[in-house]
Amino acid sequence: PGCRPLFATLPDGVYPWVFPLLCDEPLALFRQLKEAGVPVIRFGEYLWPGVDATVCANSVDLSRRVLQFPCHQELRDDEIAWMIGQVRGAILGATR
Repeated sequence: PGCRPLFATLPDGVYPWVFPLLCDEPLALFRQLKEAGVPVIRFGEYLWPGVDATVCANSVDLSRRVLQFPCHQELRDDEIAWMIGQVRGAILGATR
């Protein structure tokens, strides 16, 4: 609840480095995950000078709401499982 993948599907041959998650309330979730040691990053956390909603409203919205989680080939299954558990717990804990 309160979040969804940025892309529902990916085209064949696309292998992302991170999994982008679009969140309704990203700030508290980001803070909680960082404190838990989850390697989460913010998409466009720092926009180029002069980029605001009048230049590109999508960039501003996505920079505020997208959290990214590693999903590359170097991650072990146990690391992925741990990360998923942390994200799920933080999201479900926030909705109680």
